[in-house]
Amino acid sequence: MTGRYIDTGAYLAFRRSVGGSADAQARFVRDFVALWRERADRLTDNLDRRDLIAADITLLSIRSSSTMIGAVVLDAICGLIHTAVDRGDLEAARVHLERFREVGEATCGELTERYRSEFGVRLTG
Repeated sequence: MTGRYIDTGAYLAFRRSVGGSADAQARFVRDFVALWRERADRLTDNLDRRDLIAADITLLSIRSSSTMIGAVVLDAICGLIHTAVDRGDLEAARVHLERFREVGEATCGELTERYRSEFGVRLTG
């Protein structure tokens, strides 16, 4: 079963890669969720400051953790922004920011619900 925002195959591969420990898995996911808004704000700030190098680094960080956890929709939107940043087209990058934030929030919600239902692990609060 694949969720709307999380690819189950990649998610299961992630679970295996951290040794099957529910605690280790929850810790990674908890950090992903807890840091989401800070990372999204950082990217927006990078673009506002026209700092393409910082935007590139922020996008690489978000994309690598998104790929690990199976957040395929978020990774795809990051890819659109990353392509624009690589071209130096800040306006094209900014066009995707609202959807980027929406999908990031929805991805965090799906991850939180998945862990709650599978493991009874509460990721936030």
